[in-house]
Amino acid sequence: MRLKDTQTLFRAAIRNGDRVERALLNERFHAIIGEMADNEYLMPSLRRLLIDHTRIGMTFYDPHNRMLAAQREEAADQHDRFIALIEAGDADGAAALALAHWELSRSALESFVMPASLEIPLGATPAPRAMA
Repeated sequence: MRLKDTQTLFRAAIRNGDRVERALLNERFHAIIGEMADNEYLMPSLRRLLIDHTRIGMTFYDPHNRMLAAQREEAADQHDRFIALIEAGDADGAAALALAHWELSRSALESFVMPASLEIPLGATPAPRAMA
């Protein structure tokens, strides 16, 4: 399956609210770009990153999480821009978009591994103990 086909299916999975299919197609989209780069030094790191990203992505691809809906839509739009930049042979544009795409993903991953803290009162300080 090639990049455009994967993106078409990725968009369909978003519309259908299929969390698993979205995560797997997102992984495939990025794996294809890695394969296109044809860099034997990049691929082992990319494979590991995609495994972790796909696993964690099962959470932030949750169709019921409305807070991240705009972020998911932006990621899909960025995929479309990647395809256009690759077709145009715009390596600099693709590199700049890769940084923006990574930042979008990083912030989603960060919110997953470091959720907002809870404001819970701890109660009164215990009275000091009497020394015997």
